[in-house]
Amino acid sequence: MMLKYKSLPKNKFIILIITLIAFISYNCSTFILSSKNIEIKEHLHSAKKLLKQKKYEQAINKNKMILDKYTKNPWEDHILFNLGCLYSHYDNPNKNFLKSKLYFQRLIDEFPNSSLQKKAKIWLSILKELLSKENGMKKLEKKINDQKAVIDLLKAQLKKIKKIDIQLDKKERKMKKESSKTHNSTNKK
Repeated sequence: MMLKYKSLPKNKFIILIITLIAFISYNCSTFILSSKNIEIKEHLHSAKKLLKQKKYEQAINKNKMILDKYTKNPWEDHILFNLGCLYSHYDNPNKNFLKSKLYFQRLIDEFPNSSLQKKAKIWLSILKELLSKENGMKKLEKKINDQKAVIDLLKAQLKKIKKIDIQLDKKERKMKKESSKTHNSTNKK
């Protein structure tokens, strides 16, 4: 029993030292990372302010700058989500559903464990449907424009036919008059 009792404090001391080293190294790394994280949070806050002010292009640029400057940051999935939302925002005059779709797809592909996965998948399915409908509308608009061109061509041809018909009708009346004059002059003789 005595041996166990004497070795127990030694084990506790080693465990305490290991725990202390782990705690110090974790806090140092957190401290080093936290200044970068603080910068990122400030930029994200700034981007949110720009969104509230309806400065969509500036908010997009701010989010892109964060992605470019701070690679592998803890909010990268959130930034991708922000970009997806900004590009498809209903009030954004320069909305681009295709770019929006690409950012949501990137979030899904690169961050499978993100808490934003479900929301991004919902957005992505809506955007795919919207883009599909948009493409369908473009095809229909092209078909309508083609049909309008055919209608315009037919209208022009109809006008020409009417002019020809009017000219023929005039010639026919003129010929009838001449024919009746010659018929009347032969009858008088």
